[in-house]
Amino acid sequence: MKPFARGVLHAGFVLTGILTTLLGPALPALSARWRLNDAQAGFLFTAQFLGSLSGALIAGRIAVRFGVRAVIAAGFAIAAAGVTAASAGPYINGLGGVATWGLGLGLIIPSVNLLIAELNPDRRAAALNVLNFAWGLGAVATPPAIAATLRIAGLRPILLGLAALLAASALAVGVTRVDAGAAKAAPHAARVWRGSWIWLTGLFVFLYVGVENGLAGWMPSYAVRVLRLPYAAMAAAQGGFWGAILGVRLLAPALLRRMPAPVLIVSGLALTSAGTLLLLAGGGAWSLLGGALLAGAGLATVFPTKVALFTERAGAQGARVTGAVFAMAAMGGATVPWAVGAISTRFDSLRLALAVPLGCCLLMIMLQLREMRARRRNA
Repeated sequence: MKPFARGVLHAGFVLTGILTTLLGPALPALSARWRLNDAQAGFLFTAQFLGSLSGALIAGRIAVRFGVRAVIAAGFAIAAAGVTAASAGPYINGLGGVATWGLGLGLIIPSVNLLIAELNPDRRAAALNVLNFAWGLGAVATPPAIAATLRIAGLRPILLGLAALLAASALAVGVTRVDAGAAKAAPHAARVWRGSWIWLTGLFVFLYVGVENGLAGWMPSYAVRVLRLPYAAMAAAQGGFWGAILGVRLLAPALLRRMPAPVLIVSGLALTSAGTLLLLAGGGAWSLLGGALLAGAGLATVFPTKVALFTERAGAQGARVTGAVFAMAAMGGATVPWAVGAISTRFDSLRLALAVPLGCCLLMIMLQLREMRARRRNA
């Protein structure tokens, strides 16, 4: 792949980071605008990730038929349309717009991850951590941009600006050669479904995306409503969360030279569990910020490293099965944040509800340790 094409993909991934995390910092303003309770607000996360689920399920089939470039370009165009639709109108319009931009993300994210993994067969984990570093750049930029825009002109200007950038990315991908011949399904791809490992990997990423979006999505509301902190403290905590993810992903290639990928995953999840406990046990700005930093640092390398291990094992079947695994990831993003909102509404305690991501972290540690034991037995 030429440097320009690589730059287009990484720049586009910055935009996916913004769009994936947009709901979190915007949620207090959207809830006030549409007069939503926590359960209703949680449906926005569900709409986004059900859209992502749909996109991930069809991405592989489109890639096999039309090529990776068509999938990625279509994803950016659909995402631009969704953001435009969500920029104005009542709650139902916003819900539809969020679902549409989720569909675009579902087409883009697995396709670009698979493409980068296949173009870097000898350094998959490092290359995917760098790609997801670009995603983190967008995620870090989102909270301060939302906070500044809310003070000046509301959400509409930033949504329309983001839509324009997404449309430009669709055009750039459309005129750039980014296809990889390896991103095709093998003739006997159905065999890969016989192993339980694919379903366990799907469950793992289901939990991971649920944790990441459950924490990032509800942290602003937790800071403002439960801890009664100002918007500046909320933006600092969420910026710290994504900033920690960003910084540690930049260090991932060096970390992977010092420890095996599975050990890095377990260590990260243990750190995230500690950060979530600190976030829930504390009662002020410093505990919120410290918990956010620890949780983000722990999560940083988990997803891209797990995807690298998965694509390496999937081999030639990657184009077909990666979409299904990313679809399960989208289901986690749809389910866990919604569950947090539903439990918060049922028990009138957002603090209690945020114990759900902590439980998901502990379950992921168990799954990864189980896989490590199985690999040692089969070695």
